[in-house]
Amino acid sequence: MIIEEKFLYSAGAELIQYRSGDMIFQEGEILVYYHQLIQGKLKLCCHSKGGTLYQSSVSEGQSFGDALLFFDKPYPVTAFAVEACDVIRLCKYNFFSMLEVYPQLYNGLCKELARHCYKQYERAEMDSENSAQRFMKLFDCL
Repeated sequence: MIIEEKFLYSAGAELIQYRSGDMIFQEGEILVYYHQLIQGKLKLCCHSKGGTLYQSSVSEGQSFGDALLFFDKPYPVTAFAVEACDVIRLCKYNFFSMLEVYPQLYNGLCKELARHCYKQYERAEMDSENSAQRFMKLFDCL
């Protein structure tokens, strides 16, 4: 979810600049910040038990890892800068305080998390189907 910068800064957020190759957080670390990419490119990656590496890109303006703020679990992914990037980060405690002050942000976040869960469900469904079923489902989307 994209949260306007003015809300983040009013809650105590800071702008962090990363160089290409810098790690923003690492798989297994304890989650302590909300992150939103302002400029640049970054990737999230994780390893499956079979050793396969999964990656996804984060677009400018997108938050990343925010769903994890609701759990007291370590990061399941590693985030690293693909090129120089600016990231706004806000500590977890201040993030939740901000949501209490601005309930419209909380509602928007819930909708975004629901959308993300739905997309993950669709992907999992596609992965479990055979090639012909996947092709037909893709054709239906077009």
